[in-house]
Amino acid sequence: MGTLLRNLNVVGLAWVLLGGGILETKVHASPIPPTDLSVWLKSDAGLVVDGSGYVQTWQDQSGQGHHATQSASGIQPLKVDNFWAGRPVVRFDGADDRLQLPTSATLGIQNHDYEMFVVGRSPWGTIQFLISSGTAEHYEIHLNGTQGVRFIPNSPWTSQSVDYGSPGQFTNGAFHAFGARVDAGTGYVRVNGVQSTDTAIGAQSNQNVNLYLGTRGNAASYPLAGDLAEVIIYSRALTSAERTQVETYLMDRWLWNVAHLAETGGTMQGNNIARYGTAFAKDCISGYPQHQIPHLNDGLYGNNNSWIAGSNNSFAGIAFDRPYDINSIAFGRDNGGEAQQYTDRYVGQYVLQYTRVANPNASTPDSDWITIGEFNYLGIPAADSFGYLRHLYTFERINDVTGVRIRTITSGAWIAIDEIEVGAVPEPSSLLLGALALGGLALLAWRRGGTASAW
Repeated sequence: MGTLLRNLNVVGLAWVLLGGGILETKVHASPIPPTDLSVWLKSDAGLVVDGSGYVQTWQDQSGQGHHATQSASGIQPLKVDNFWAGRPVVRFDGADDRLQLPTSATLGIQNHDYEMFVVGRSPWGTIQFLISSGTAEHYEIHLNGTQGVRFIPNSPWTSQSVDYGSPGQFTNGAFHAFGARVDAGTGYVRVNGVQSTDTAIGAQSNQNVNLYLGTRGNAASYPLAGDLAEVIIYSRALTSAERTQVETYLMDRWLWNVAHLAETGGTMQGNNIARYGTAFAKDCISGYPQHQIPHLNDGLYGNNNSWIAGSNNSFAGIAFDRPYDINSIAFGRDNGGEAQQYTDRYVGQYVLQYTRVANPNASTPDSDWITIGEFNYLGIPAADSFGYLRHLYTFERINDVTGVRIRTITSGAWIAIDEIEVGAVPEPSSLLLGALALGGLALLAWRRGGTASAW
């Protein structure tokens, strides 16, 4: 019996073996509208890289052959494997990385209506261009400045730009689905399925120029410091139903978390296998004995038994004593337990990840880590004003996990974590009962082996 596969290319032919040995071709439906699809770049398909993982060609999946390329080795973005739900991303270094697309005439968008979608992420508040062209103020989408995102379809930008959101709103480190279109000559911009009320008339461009990803034009101008996951361009404006189809597809793939917040505060669970592992970290603040890497899994809450990162972009994790099946991770800045409870050093972005490689540690490559979820703790007046407390995140069972890590991204005070907890399936007590029933403890593989701080 044939199985319907999800997220296939525009048209895929598969041979299905029917009863009696007859072969029949099946045409798989595209997850996005195929008509007038000019560019479809997916980070999990068609990345041609060199021996170090730098992207030379990002192959177009639309069938049109409109690839994004970069022949200069010094300005090629990097393929980062297993970054999001097992899929890679294309990472731009914030200096000069960029990819070149064919000309606007080749893409069918010169003097024409069109629609573009870009899925990307960045944790930095600088002006950054997602897509641009060889002529400034044409076919451009950039982040930040005086707004969250700006679409400039045609010059001059003073009258032709379309804005949405506030500065920094879409550079919180999470993925966003950005959409821009020229529809009957009018420009529109959208983010995550929500359209700005701002518009620009006379938005069609007469410029026949190459398009670029990651910088403004073919230069190190306003570079992207972040990741691109998908880029889709149509040589026409979509219908409302088609637009919803594309955005639903993109958000289903990139704008969700596998992990869900189950508890804020609370206490340590009995199935915490982090206690049987070895703590590791990229770095640790020096000169403060109360802040050490081994404190990450010592079973104690509080500032005096915690870890503080040694940089704005750090990570901390636990390598298990053997592979486990897990379904939860908990951590916090200071969950109490001491006379003084600290409520600082938690504002930032957290990326929960796991690995299946043997004996993971601080040197395990990023490509070996798979993301479970991303969370932003923004503090008051944001919704999570108790971000300093222990947060328990649950998710579907993940098998044969050898370690977990929490990547931290901040722009101010370095993150502090008082304890990392990892929940196993089943709980140790259940295993103990099962082992005793079988008459052999040898079957057990479980073994025990508001204030600001002054550091």
